[in-house]
Formats: sequence, structure tokens, C-alpha cells
Amino acid sequence: MELGLGTYFSRGENSWQISFPTTAGRGRSALEFKDLDGITPFASLTIRHPQSLVGLNLLAGSGNLSGGGGTDADYDGGRLFLQSRLEVSGDLTFWSADLETTFSGFWGRPWYLKPFLGWQQQQEKLRLTNGQWSVIRGLPARQPLYGLDSRYDFNWEAVRLGIQGGVDFITRPEPGLRQMGLKASWAFFPYLRYRGEGRWNLRQDLNQAPSFVHEAETTGWGGWDGLLGLYYRPWDWLEFEGGARAGYFKVIDGDDTVYLSDNTALGADLDRAESWRYGLYLKITGRF
Repeated sequence: MELGLGTYFSRGENSWQISFPTTAGRGRSALEFKDLDGITPFASLTIRHPQSLVGLNLLAGSGNLSGGGGTDADYDGGRLFLQSRLEVSGDLTFWSADLETTFSGFWGRPWYLKPFLGWQQQQEKLRLTNGQWSVIRGLPARQPLYGLDSRYDFNWEAVRLGIQGGVDFITRPEPGLRQMGLKASWAFFPYLRYRGEGRWNLRQDLNQAPSFVHEAETTGWGGWDGLLGLYYRPWDWLEFEGGARAGYFKVIDGDDTVYLSDNTALGADLDRAESWRYGLYLKITGRF
């Protein structure tokens, strides 16, 4: 059994676009959020067969997002009609569960490969504040958006199929240096489901709980998750690890529903939704 505690220092981007028919042809609305910085504590638990025939890996983390900026733009007939700039903050939560098996050997140095299959969820609950108009009816503007306090949530669920591998640098362990090595992991998502939800507090014509619901599903390739790290094991029961991690989600061609304040609903096309996060992590693990 291995129990780990760590922190993920990351930066992320999110985007979303819908389209719909208008009197001018085709309209679209797009959200773009960038530079969302997060410090996310996480915990991991691994339970493995003594001969590593099968193992279960659990990972969960939760933290705050801050410092981001973004745009909310509306186009009509290919022409930018409205655009506002805003500040973005929020919360990030994620968890995953993988089943693995292990293949190992010695080829100059000890190595191992661990194919795995699992499930992953990630949610970014964003808050949109301090807005300012930059385009109004196609004309440049610089006018504050008083009272802006809207929300948008990106929710991702994915099947994970991948492999983890590593190589040990130390062939003759010594006291205080049982092992040191390099590890890497890569997973792709053969099935990915996205659900978005937005609440716009300045739109009186929208039902505010929620104003928008967006759903899309794909059974093809929808993103990936990977890491590259170094580990140091001074004793068999203690390990220090650090490295880089990144993940990417994307769906296209979904459905969008807009709920109006008169209890009616309008449909639109979800053209795409994306989330991209990358950064560095540090971790300490106890091995029992």
C-alpha cells in the first residue's frame, strides 16, 4: 500500500462556443478564459497485489483558481456584435481511479511498465466578475459592466486508457539511497462526456437557476492526461517525487439549451468546449 500527499501548481485555459440561426444568417457566442492559476492539494492511495499482478490507484484533489481573465463575445452573421472582458476565479476539483497490472525486468537497469484502465472526473467552477465592455453593437467601447457576478462550470468525465513506465537509476541500493529514477504516464480518453452550466446574473430574460445548460458526448478520442517526474527513495518506505503534469479535454458537436424567464427554452448547437491545464507537482509518499 502507498499513501501520498502532494500539491499541483498549474495554469489553465477554458473555452466554449455555441451557434444558432439569426436574421443575419448565423450567430455564435464564445467564452474564452486564460491564465487561471491554481494551487491544488491532492492525495493518492495505491493498493497492490504483493507480486504486482493487479493494483488500484486512487487520486483526488481540490483547490482554488485565481488571476484569470477572459472574454465573452457575440457574433451575428460573422460580425463581432458584443464583447466584454472580465476577471475569472473559481475552484478546481478532480479525482481518478485506475486498475493496473505490472510488467518489469532488467535491461541494463531495472524498469517497469504498468498498463491501466480507469475513470476520471474534473470540474472547474468559475466565477466571472469585474467586467468591462470592449465592443457594443460592433463599435469599440470602454464601459464598465456594473454588478457582474456570473458563473460558468466545466464538468468532464472520461474513461482513461494508458500506460505508466519507469526506470531506476540505482542498480546497487545503499543506506539513504535505496532508489532514484524517472517515471512517466500517458492516458488517452476513448470516451469523454462534457456538461457545462452557466448562470448570467445581468440577463433578466434568462431563467437564473440555471440560465444555460450545455451537454455533449463523444465516443472517440477526446483528450489526454500525462506526467513526467523524478523520484528519490532514501528508504524503502519513503519516496519523494516531483515533475510536470498536463491534461487536455475537448468535445465538439453537442447540444445547447437556453432557459428563458418565461419558462420556455431555446435550442442551439454546441460547437466545441475545451479545457487545458498544465504545471508542476510535488509529492511525498509513504510505502507500507
